[in-house]
Amino acid sequence: WGQYDSLAVLFTLLSFYLLLTKKKYFFSAQSLYIAFFVKIYPIFFLVPICISIIRFAKHKLLNIFKYLIFLIPLSIYLLLLFRDVTLNLLNSLFVPSGFFLISGFGLTYWSISLIYPINLFWSGLLSNLVLISLVSLASYFVIKIAKDKFDVIIIGSFMYISAFFLSLTIITEQRSLMLFALLSLITINKGSLRPYYIFLSITAFLYAQKNFPFYILPLASQFPSSFEFLFNNISIYVDRSTEILIPTMLSGFVLFILGTSFSIGLIIIIWKLFRLNNNT
Repeated sequence: WGQYDSLAVLFTLLSFYLLLTKKKYFFSAQSLYIAFFVKIYPIFFLVPICISIIRFAKHKLLNIFKYLIFLIPLSIYLLLLFRDVTLNLLNSLFVPSGFFLISGFGLTYWSISLIYPINLFWSGLLSNLVLISLVSLASYFVIKIAKDKFDVIIIGSFMYISAFFLSLTIITEQRSLMLFALLSLITINKGSLRPYYIFLSITAFLYAQKNFPFYILPLASQFPSSFEFLFNNISIYVDRSTEILIPTMLSGFVLFILGTSFSIGLIIIIWKLFRLNNNT
């Protein structure tokens, strides 16, 4: 689909590098806002960054100003030129609307809706309660438990993005690139988490195969006779229409297992991060 989350990941990591290693607050802020222009969700990382400045920086107000000075004009820009898109995106965080006929989908336990229909109102209510609880937990970590700037910014950012993965009803697999980038940095200092990192990576990769063989259509169109058998033998896994590909009951069950496994892996990592930081 031409997804470009990797660009948002690149500029987010550059922002963290400029902040933690070079202490270039102004340029770090610029890089983070470039990531924000590519994908909107890096803006949430301003929370652990500002908390880190408040807790550890010398010139607190000046450095926070360097980050927030861009926020007002960018907010005006989004509201003036992309008001409907921005408001719809923010609204979707709190009022799930489903994905075609599916109320839950992706690397989440909400994929159960692929095999059992879930009421949108109740799933939205529960999703918001879980989101508020996990964001509060992440905030408690960065304010009270994290002991240095790395833990506040990197682990804190990981916990905030994990809160969305563990609450939102629709989580597409390309969003996991940011999560894996942060987790890879965390495992440098906390090697005991490496097996869970590998487990989540494999789970996300397997989930992405739901698009097979359709992601090789550019190649298959050049050699149709060589790939025809792949597209003729997927009817037990996919219901095709002119608008969307919908998993059958069999493949929906597999995707539910993978999505739930991903959520469980994230919960274990968060629990271990709290234990590791409480023991040091």
